[in-house]
Parts: sequence; structure tokens; C-alpha cells
Amino acid sequence: SLEAYLRLSWIYTQQQRFGPAKQLLQKAIQLSPDLTLAYHGLAEAYLAEGDAAQALATYERIVELGDRGPDILIMLGQLRFESDRTNQALTAFQEAIKLRQTDPRPYRHIAQIYVRANQYLDTALKYAKQAVKLNPGAAEISTLASVHFSQKQLQMAESSIQQALVQEPNNPEYLQQLHEIQQAQASGKGDPHRDNQTE
Repeated sequence: SLEAYLRLSWIYTQQQRFGPAKQLLQKAIQLSPDLTLAYHGLAEAYLAEGDAAQALATYERIVELGDRGPDILIMLGQLRFESDRTNQALTAFQEAIKLRQTDPRPYRHIAQIYVRANQYLDTALKYAKQAVKLNPGAAEISTLASVHFSQKQLQMAESSIQQALVQEPNNPEYLQQLHEIQQAQASGKGDPHRDNQTE
């Protein structure tokens, strides 16, 4: 039965036996092509294996079937972003915000997209600040530091990343961010008189 396939596939996934888990889930999908629960299991297995391309294709299918919850859209946005489908990633994150305005993750991801592109940095700052307002966690504060750094506001960038490091003092990414900010300060790349730039 479908339930047996799903239960057994879940057990295999917990045991990190992803091959058998995927086979059972694909059988369940053959029996019931619209069963989103099976696709969720399949996406989880692909993510655990590090197969981002197959995970992305599976999440796209989940959304096609009408499962458009905020968590699904955020994961879809992340996978699209990692696959350099930036505009489609932004669409997913913006849709997630419409569904759940209290979740900091899509705000944070949108800010990161703009920072990576070095575009719309004023908008990135608004999104990053909103993420911190919703959840002053290390990931959100680190993103705010990245925006300040992109705007050449080095003192604010350093202050933000130091706050992130208070929460996660051994995080290698945050330590690297701090190092880059301090290098830029030492070489005089920041402009203390510069206002937020307009893109």
C-alpha cells in the first residue's frame, strides 16, 4: 500500500539508506502521481545526498501540484539561487513573504541575492534590517553586515559581524567576514562620510 511505501521509505531515510528509500517513493508516485507527501520524501533524500539538481526538480514538482506553503517556497528559492536562477529565486522568496510576513528567512535571502549581485543595495538594507527585526539571530545579523560592507560602511559592518560572533564565536564564515572587513579598514576602502547608496 501507499502507506507502507511511505513508512518504509521514511525508515530507510533515517538510516541514510537513500537508494532503497528513493525506490519506494518512486513506486508510491507511480501509484499516485499527485501524492505530494512522496515528493517531499524524495526531495529530503536528494538533499541528504547533496543532489541539489534533483532536489530542485522535485520541489518544482511539489509546487506544480499546488503545495505552495512558505517553507516549500523558501527551500525552492534557496535551491533556485544555488542554481543561478536568481530571478526565479526572488519570485519564490517574495511569494513566501506574502504568505508569512513574520518569517525572517526570505527577507534574509533576498538581501543576500542583492549583495551578491551588488545591486539595489538600499533595498537589500531594508530587507536585511527587517530580517534582524523579526529575528536578531547570527545569520540575520551577518547578512546585515554583508550589506553594510557592500555599501562601504565598514564601521557598521564590523559592529554587526561582531554581534553575530557573540552568538557564534567559532563560525568560520563570520570570522572570515570580520577579517575581510578589517582588511578593508586597514587599506582605507571605507568612506565614513558616505550615505547609503542608491542603485
